[in-house]
Amino acid sequence: MSFRQRQECFADERENVFKTTSWSTYFRYVSTNRSLVFTLIFIALVFVIEVAGSVIGIFLITDKIWREEDETTHPNTSSQGTHYAVIVTPTSAYYIIYIYVATSESVLALGFFRGLPLVHTLLTVSKKLHEQMLSAVLRAPMAVLNTMKSGRIMNRFTKDMATIDDMLPLILFDLVQLTLIVLGAIFVVSIMRPYIFIAAIPLTIVFWLLRKYFLRTAQQLKQLEAEARSPIFSHLILSLRGLWTIRAFGRQSYFETLFHKALNTHTATWHLYLSTLRWFLFRIDILFVLFFTATAFIAVGTNRDKPGEIGIIIVLAMLILGTFQWAVITSITADGLMRSVERVFKFIDLPSEEAKPTGRGKDKDLVIENPHVHESWPSRGQLEVRNLTVKYTEAGRAILQKLSFSMPGGQRMGLLGRTGGGKSTLLSALLRLASTDGEISIDGVSWNSVPLQTWRKAFGVVPQKIFILTGSFRMNLDPHLKHSDEELWRVAEEVGLKSVIEQFPDKLDFQLEDGGYVLSNGHKQLVCLARSILSKARILLLDEPSAYLDPITLQVLRKTLKHSFPDCTVMLSGHRVEPLLECQSFLMIQDSSVKTYDTIHKLLNETSHMKQAMSNQERQKLFPLNRHSSSKRAPKPISSLQEEEAEDEVQDTRL
Repeated sequence: MSFRQRQECFADERENVFKTTSWSTYFRYVSTNRSLVFTLIFIALVFVIEVAGSVIGIFLITDKIWREEDETTHPNTSSQGTHYAVIVTPTSAYYIIYIYVATSESVLALGFFRGLPLVHTLLTVSKKLHEQMLSAVLRAPMAVLNTMKSGRIMNRFTKDMATIDDMLPLILFDLVQLTLIVLGAIFVVSIMRPYIFIAAIPLTIVFWLLRKYFLRTAQQLKQLEAEARSPIFSHLILSLRGLWTIRAFGRQSYFETLFHKALNTHTATWHLYLSTLRWFLFRIDILFVLFFTATAFIAVGTNRDKPGEIGIIIVLAMLILGTFQWAVITSITADGLMRSVERVFKFIDLPSEEAKPTGRGKDKDLVIENPHVHESWPSRGQLEVRNLTVKYTEAGRAILQKLSFSMPGGQRMGLLGRTGGGKSTLLSALLRLASTDGEISIDGVSWNSVPLQTWRKAFGVVPQKIFILTGSFRMNLDPHLKHSDEELWRVAEEVGLKSVIEQFPDKLDFQLEDGGYVLSNGHKQLVCLARSILSKARILLLDEPSAYLDPITLQVLRKTLKHSFPDCTVMLSGHRVEPLLECQSFLMIQDSSVKTYDTIHKLLNETSHMKQAMSNQERQKLFPLNRHSSSKRAPKPISSLQEEEAEDEVQDTRL
């Protein structure tokens, strides 16, 4: 991974910082799993039971206290001499303690029933989001992934998913719990004094507007903090990679100064966020003081005959103070964490390169099954291309325009062109990896009438940049595990990999890691070639097969193509002619168009630069008469002869 790619891992796309998390994100998150909806309904019922139990306990206590006061003021002479048990005596302190204990234990027990299902369900939702996002990325068109930074993809699967897995369930649990406690306290107080509910309405509106204003400001500050944090990690990576050079030139103090500047910038932005948060919480405290004052005046002014009830109202109002402030901070944190969910939803909504199932059925949109496609398709491997236009993106410029050519089944075609001319792009278009317009058919079957996976199974691919999967040799050779060990060893020996695999301890079960760093580029290409043999593909695409191969491995590749793919249609791309001498036809890409040549002689006669790029030995094999005819020509100046000799020495000239 290059330094720029490492730097992109700490950066992300710049979002709309003036936009807070929409309610549609919350609703979609809740509706991702039906069990979460039922869990929230269950929590609401448990909350109603808790509030009802608290209200009943409060009224039982206050009712007994008021009854005791009435009996003290108006004693009943008929009850004198009667002895009651302690537990039913209104004046007994044990009665109040029993009510408190019963209420507290009930709330504690119901809290477990409320919290455990919620956290477990939220973790299930997180797992489902990860599966949906992974499926969306794997099915996304290459045109979309090519325009996306690698750091953005890594952040979705690392930072955002870690947030959704680790932090979001606990924060949402606290938010739901604190919100229910605050609403329950306000509900109880409002039942005892209905005027308190009327006083809470305008304060709630002011709080909501103030919170919305703060979130819009806080999002900007969080964006600044993230942008200031990225240079710190980038500077650390750069310093660690060049630590020897820094010490050799004695520039430690200079790089320390740069690090301190970056750290101070980040600290300043973080301090701004904390100061803004304190500003918001201070105004929330002012709103609560107004609510507490209104509650006290309403409680005292409406009923002065029940001091116990007034005390309970004041205690509940004081309870709201700490709980409400905690709930506000939790809601702000939850809003920031839900931005991760919103970004994950954007990845889930990526366009798909293949049709998706509709509803619960197995039917797919935009794909009409061709009745001529059987299990034996393709049988000949005849490729037809008509008016093909290829773009990297749908809105981008055309890389290849109006290409038309045909490949008879069983032939080998060489694909030539300059660097960046579109050879790899054409191979990607044949695999339906690029944005294309036009018609491509194999054995008369159009690509629009065949499912994507069925179409790609017709091709075997050896790309220029080999990617080895993390796993065993067996899995890399046979990803679907359909073949026996005897077949794997036979194919490995056929491509010259058997001796390489036998060098490792577990042979076919040896685990390849980090892109198969223990293998050379030539061995990796042979792995892809063996995979194509096992897949029994009728069309083989090789992108620059000789770019990283030594002469011995190149001979093995040519031998394998000759013996293992005798009846297959093979397309080889390259800059030079030498690796493509065994091809029956050639396709030259130039200026976004193509030209077909039936023979190598016709190609070299019409493209002199290709002939000059060949080695003298290969040129004499193709044109044996040139050596005899050149002796009859008049002698040339020495300078021109030296130029020709210099051109003959060129063996690896790239166009």
